Amino acid sequence: MSGSERVTLTISELPAHTHVVTLSNLAATANVKNGAGNRQTPVGNIPAIEAAGVTATYSSAAADAAMAAGAISVTGTPSVAPTGNNQPFTVVQPYLTLNYCIALQGIFPSRN
Repeated sequence: MSGSERVTLTISELPAHTHVVTLSNLAATANVKNGAGNRQTPVGNIPAIEAAGVTATYSSAAADAAMAAGAISVTGTPSVAPTGNNQPFTVVQPYLTLNYCIALQGIFPSRN
């Protein structure tokens, strides 16, 4: 007897395919400081109003306002990497091999 009642496919045995990604109700908001900036670098800071006579357009203070919706745009194409490797796998249905002989003449086995 041979075969298996259960076979678990691995990722490499799946047919190569991709999945569709749908983004709905995607929104982006940029928070800013509605006050004079105190930093010149964006690293670790948020956009702010430029301080008079100083080129400090970022602030280390907490954000207290949101930029206008038209000031932010989210672009790009979401993608999903393909998966599956099209590798074959064996599914052997359970089976039993029988070997038999049929006597076509006489009585077999003999009774004496």
